[in-house]
Amino acid sequence: GMGHLLSLLLATAAVAAGQVAVAAKPASTANVTQPAVAARPVLVLVLNSKYAQVFENFVRAPGAVHMAQFDVHVVCTDHRIAGELANLGWRCSTMAISRGGGAAGVYTKRIPYVVSLIRKGRDVLICDIDAIWIKDPLPELLATQAGIISSPGGSPPLASAKLGVAFCMGFIFLRGSDPQVRDAIVPLTTPMNEDQTDFNKNMIREGLAYDNVKVPYPHTTVTYYGKLNAKEEPYDGLRIAMLPHSRFQRLCAPNTDFSYNATGGVTIAHCHNRGKQGYLKVKKLASIKLWFVPATADLSGLGSYPPMPEPRTPKWTVWQERRQQQAPASSSTAAPGTVPGLHPLQPPLQPGAALLNVTGDRYTSGGHMATGAATTGAQAAVSTASQSKSIAREKANAREKRAASEQSPRGVAVQLPRRTLSD
Repeated sequence: GMGHLLSLLLATAAVAAGQVAVAAKPASTANVTQPAVAARPVLVLVLNSKYAQVFENFVRAPGAVHMAQFDVHVVCTDHRIAGELANLGWRCSTMAISRGGGAAGVYTKRIPYVVSLIRKGRDVLICDIDAIWIKDPLPELLATQAGIISSPGGSPPLASAKLGVAFCMGFIFLRGSDPQVRDAIVPLTTPMNEDQTDFNKNMIREGLAYDNVKVPYPHTTVTYYGKLNAKEEPYDGLRIAMLPHSRFQRLCAPNTDFSYNATGGVTIAHCHNRGKQGYLKVKKLASIKLWFVPATADLSGLGSYPPMPEPRTPKWTVWQERRQQQAPASSSTAAPGTVPGLHPLQPPLQPGAALLNVTGDRYTSGGHMATGAATTGAQAAVSTASQSKSIAREKANAREKRAASEQSPRGVAVQLPRRTLSD
């Protein structure tokens, strides 16, 4: 009767409600952000026309193929170098610089470019083009538990005297995916008149101390760790890592074996040279057997060390195919696992290894033990009261400059490569 009809109506309403709820459930979870595959890190290279030959040598080096793991941003500081790079199969973005600026000025003006990338959350590797790639540095960089990871150097003396080592801006990895790095990047690059000197001074101002108090550069075979002691700042405690000089060399011995299979193995050879002129770089690299440009122009691109074109371009695809064709089907002298077509000194490649499969908190995946460089010891002694006051004054001045810079554009005009927007 009436009761049965009422029960039927209630049941129908319940089913309808359930259907609505079921239908609504996907809509409620549709906007949940899924873990995204980490973007390729950015490799930033800056050069002018005086370094054209040095750049060609850079992309002919045995380990140059590993740069394909990065979004490579080549920043040209004059129009002539843009044309010369086009002949090698590379494009570049442009940077406005003042005439008469020396090499130090060119390097300093890359900092605003790097800062803009870091503030967008990109991981950035700054590399000088005379820092020759022998092996793949990326696995060690990704496995190192720190937000800022640098190769070691001895300049400026202020830093090496206080800490035992200085940050070398010719090979330094900055994790823009780390919120503390994004918070710290403006203070660490303010002021910025000469990048290496000022970056090291700013690090000291922000309270950098290594776990082992003083790094014994250049006699380091392990990674040394430290942190910023910047009280009341969001980047307080930011972890810093200094790579071992044995693998990331700055002071190169005359008879160093830079081949891939050498005992100990050098990853990056960034050998110090007195003088920043291009021809002096050529002379230095040739003297230590790191010059790969043939005496006669190789128009076919099929020489022993063919220059690598810009990754992920049609020329790069052709380059890869030619190297594959050039390599013998089998070779008893080839290193185990070596990809056909690579130079015999080229390390074996693991497809996809340490590339786009890195998601989430990459600093705890693998850990710093992966470098065999866990360090122990007491933190550096706390600065004296007078030093603390001096640092506080410098921080206050830096904050004032940052506040002023936020009201007006900083640095120089730069144009990001269009290709990175779709990669």
